[in-house]
Amino acid sequence: MQFEEEFYRNALDAEAGRSLADYMHEYFRANVDGFEVLRFDTTTNRANDEGEIGWNEADGTIEIVMKGGAVVQQVGLEQYIHAKSASNNGIADGKVYYFAGSTGGNKLVELAQADAPSTSNTVIGVGTETTSGGNKGYVTTFGFVRNLADSVVADCIEGDIIYLSATIPGALTSIVPVSPHHQVKVGYCVRKQSNNNEIFVGIQIEPHLPELHDVLITSPTNGQALIYDSATALWKNQAAGGGQSTWGELAGV
Repeated sequence: MQFEEEFYRNALDAEAGRSLADYMHEYFRANVDGFEVLRFDTTTNRANDEGEIGWNEADGTIEIVMKGGAVVQQVGLEQYIHAKSASNNGIADGKVYYFAGSTGGNKLVELAQADAPSTSNTVIGVGTETTSGGNKGYVTTFGFVRNLADSVVADCIEGDIIYLSATIPGALTSIVPVSPHHQVKVGYCVRKQSNNNEIFVGIQIEPHLPELHDVLITSPTNGQALIYDSATALWKNQAAGGGQSTWGELAGV
């Protein structure tokens, strides 16, 4: 190829002490002015390294080997955040996390649990690698988390909706949480295979009653009911009866 001949001829003629990488960078800056198309080899099975981009035939898209090399992103099929544990316990593969704030530009997460609003209202994703201490790790906010241990999806079968556990911090379960626990759909179990399990993450947090756009609840007390107010088009809490007739007050009933 003309490029290869010119490149290596320039490299051989160069003064001593300059690296091949220097010449490659210099050549591209001088000779490459944009691309019309960038074509990937769709037949290769090469395992890419950190910082490299290649074709993933199984998923039908390009993939990027992320920082550290443990996480591979299938472009268009997955989304992440790069976060650290708020308690400096690291990120755990297959565990569910909620957004716990930020400091110094670092996104903080912590293990979620469906037994309280503080640990379930801001569920953000599932850890997709394991780190330690204050080291950052990738948390999948949408898409596939693969190669999970059997213990992570112990009570799930393929096709199950999976939820945030109300009893074990960060755990997944196929059992629907019952009120007063919070119902957080984490996603779906898409593969059950010995220590090669796979889930699809798509977070859906079921709203509390006061969060509905046509409900206004103010200082609720025992025995109150929701009454529709046509003037404001809102359902409001007030004492049962609240000016309305009860069955016993209706003549002939």
